[in-house]
Amino acid sequence: MSRLIEPFKQFFDGAGNPLINGWLSFYQTDSNTIEKATYADSNETSANPNPLQLDSEGRCPDCFGTGSYRVITSTNDALLNVPSIQVQVKDPVGGSSGTSDFSDWNGGTVYDLGSIVKGSDGSYYESLAYSNENNDPTTTPTYWQHVAFLYLWNSTINYAVSDRVTDTVDGFDYVSKVTPNVNKLPSSNATYWENWAVKASTAGVEAEGAIQIALVEDEGDTQIARVIAGTITRYS
Repeated sequence: MSRLIEPFKQFFDGAGNPLINGWLSFYQTDSNTIEKATYADSNETSANPNPLQLDSEGRCPDCFGTGSYRVITSTNDALLNVPSIQVQVKDPVGGSSGTSDFSDWNGGTVYDLGSIVKGSDGSYYESLAYSNENNDPTTTPTYWQHVAFLYLWNSTINYAVSDRVTDTVDGFDYVSKVTPNVNKLPSSNATYWENWAVKASTAGVEAEGAIQIALVEDEGDTQIARVIAGTITRYS
């Protein structure tokens, strides 16, 4: 859990004056109605009231939380001591998922947009949403996208099928064909590695054959289609 509001931070109203006894209201990102809890301690044992009142100098008490928030600042109604006039809306505020990138996904952790986790299938996934909680990356593609890494080949690493590397000699990309695969320079070991460009260009092609590729080019306000004829060869 991280501190949402910087210590000693002072808030101001629209005229630039301290937001004396003002209020901070905390919601889920993209919402003005779904409240989200904050805490007075980093261990999440003492919940803050929501909204949370500032002091006589417009400063915020200790405020910790997990994930992202929408925070609305308001002036104080001196007679009723409640939020009065809205001053600002900030979204998102915070952003710590409470865990480090590349750690195993946990259904109880709230992830932010761009957080990267390791799924139960051993693959890595990047979050596509703020406040991403209890959405298994292996089964919820609307919340997570699969991440594939391109490594610089290392003779000490034991690669697995489909791992992709850049050869340190010829600079080309290769994909591993077998598991295990260790200390086999890609450009010199066709049994263990396949050139990525060749693999991509021959996907779905079972034999040599003629192809035509239509290239659409912009020339001012006109799009011109040019057809290029050629052959493609499958390498095995």
